[in-house]
Amino acid sequence: MKKRISLYIFLTSFLFIILFLYLWFNNENENKNPGTVKTILRVAMWKDSSTDKNLDIIESFMSMYPDVQVEVVTFLPDTYSSSLDTLLNGQQPVDVFFIHELTQLTNLSEKGVLKPLDFLFSHSDMDPGQYLCLDSLKNPDDGTLYALPYKISKNVLYYNRSLFSSSGIRCPDKIITWSDFQELGQRLTERLTTIDPEMRGILLLPHARQLISMTLNEPLNHTANIPDSLNQGLELMLDIQSQGSMVPFSYAYEKNFSEQVFENGKYAMFLSDNDFIRTLAKDASEGKYSFEWGVAPQPQWSSEETLDKYIQVVPICVYRYTDQSDAAWKFLSFLCGKPGATLLAEDLLIPAYTDSGIQTTLIESAKEYRIDESLFHSLDKQWIAAYTYREADMIPIIYDTYMNMLMGLLTPEEGLEYIRQQQSFISE
Repeated sequence: MKKRISLYIFLTSFLFIILFLYLWFNNENENKNPGTVKTILRVAMWKDSSTDKNLDIIESFMSMYPDVQVEVVTFLPDTYSSSLDTLLNGQQPVDVFFIHELTQLTNLSEKGVLKPLDFLFSHSDMDPGQYLCLDSLKNPDDGTLYALPYKISKNVLYYNRSLFSSSGIRCPDKIITWSDFQELGQRLTERLTTIDPEMRGILLLPHARQLISMTLNEPLNHTANIPDSLNQGLELMLDIQSQGSMVPFSYAYEKNFSEQVFENGKYAMFLSDNDFIRTLAKDASEGKYSFEWGVAPQPQWSSEETLDKYIQVVPICVYRYTDQSDAAWKFLSFLCGKPGATLLAEDLLIPAYTDSGIQTTLIESAKEYRIDESLFHSLDKQWIAAYTYREADMIPIIYDTYMNMLMGLLTPEEGLEYIRQQQSFISE
């Protein structure tokens, strides 16, 4: 019995000594390395042509704030919205996330998972007058600010100088009308197909949001006559497709064409957003293609039209129930403020934050890329507006129906009538 008691005392003392040594050693390490404990900030975004730049800016943020460790979660653009919904409903939601579609911003604010930013913004040194599209991110029903704008993208016309030269046709280096664009596409295709039957004058990708934004003269909302607003652009796209100046949308969709298809050198003109400039320049430096290219403003309906149309603003939000509110606000203030804007402008990405210095940086970057600096003038001209809950439900229907019409799954009459019915139903 005495042996058992002695053994028990020995084991207890031994365990006590081990525990004491562990706590002492751990405390010594913390004293020697007081900065080793970091705040973990989980951030969600989608992968696109500017992802590498976003990651570079995040690295710069962590260099300025070494107490914050950012963990980035990425998804493909087509699945980002649904993946983000799943993530926010899961056991380990992200603290901060980029928004891919403004309709998603509306839906998430309705669900109550976004942190209101009005108080933080008003008590910061940020000037609302220095932001493009800030009002676009306010809830139209109660005026609450649920996100800060990070960057914007505008449509531009890319052209292959080499193909224009071999066709004996002048490059569209200035603003042209849609009629000019259509005619150029036809003339180029006639000449290029004699060289290679697969060549075309025009490359358009089956992205409804982008195609619609290029040809609208006013925003889509529940008060507009949406079928009439869409009809002119729809007829143009169908005409270009039927005349054979471009690969059919159904084929491009089936083959999952991306922006970089332009780099195979088979297309003379390509409409996309300005973010692709970086990709083209980078891939050229790596020898992935050899032709000369240029950039011009997107086509307009008339020569008098001067309105810049932005196809997208990229907002950043904070999860309402995050445990890292301070770190999340530091992150937004950096990326959506002057530090992040400067880094974006250096790479010819258009920041939503702007001042004279940022504008100068954009212009200098344009010169470096040998791009007409006028593309980045008058960036305050825009008509993006926040979506109400009704409009957020309506927009995906419009996009899906529009693409079904372009791919021949619905006639224009059937598609536009369906949109008219849905708009009437949602507006009731």
